[in-house]
Amino acid sequence: MKKFMSMLAIALVFASCGSDDDNVEETEASIVGTFVLTSSNSPFNDDYNGDGETSTNLLDEVPCLMTTVTFNADGTYSDNGTDLVIEIDGDGNTSAGCEGPFTSTGTYTLNGTALTIEELTTTDPAGISADVEFNNATTVVTNEGLTLSVATGFGNAIFVFDRQ
Repeated sequence: MKKFMSMLAIALVFASCGSDDDNVEETEASIVGTFVLTSSNSPFNDDYNGDGETSTNLLDEVPCLMTTVTFNADGTYSDNGTDLVIEIDGDGNTSAGCEGPFTSTGTYTLNGTALTIEELTTTDPAGISADVEFNNATTVVTNEGLTLSVATGFGNAIFVFDRQ
């Protein structure tokens, strides 16, 4: 069985598992700019690449996973990268790799730390298209980058993007 997920779709999956607590943290820097994913930390230690070592950072386990997000001043965004493909065999063993590339575009709003993304078009091979509201997330924007911490029922998933 294969599952295809862009980084935004992964964040949506983590967000759907969370509690209803509001996280409030003030930010001063603008979200306008281009950001490259530098780590994608889940609450789980996995060995998707089969090297015998586990990591909570998906980029350690699946180095082909990439995404670049550009937020424009007019409230539009574009997201380009590779899709995460997770395979689960009949014994429950998992492995992961990448397919793609994918591109998605749409609109966004950032109210305080609440980031809402509406995907208008996608070239995702799996045809995933979704409106994403990170209700259980804290978005921190700095001059150096963007951190999206999504509360899940299992712990926080943290996506770190460096500003380009």
